[in-house]
Amino acid sequence: MKPLYWVLIGVVVLIVIFLIYKSKKNKEAAAQAALAAQIAAQQQSPALAPGGSSGAAQIIGALFPFFATAANTGLIGGK
Repeated sequence: MKPLYWVLIGVVVLIVIFLIYKSKKNKEAAAQAALAAQIAAQQQSPALAPGGSSGAAQIIGALFPFFATAANTGLIGGK
């Protein structure tokens, strides 16, 4: 075989090795990111902070005067 063929074969082999190496590094990085996301999700506490309330409770509390007025005047409760 001509030396040029050996050079081309060597370049192709190096490119394939590089692509395999890069793919392995990307898989490892994705696995580490998934693990970090899983750990972060497990560390979040679903319980409310002491003295705190949820966003839904705050909205209902803010709208309660409107609902009380509507119930008293007959918009909701037919008085």
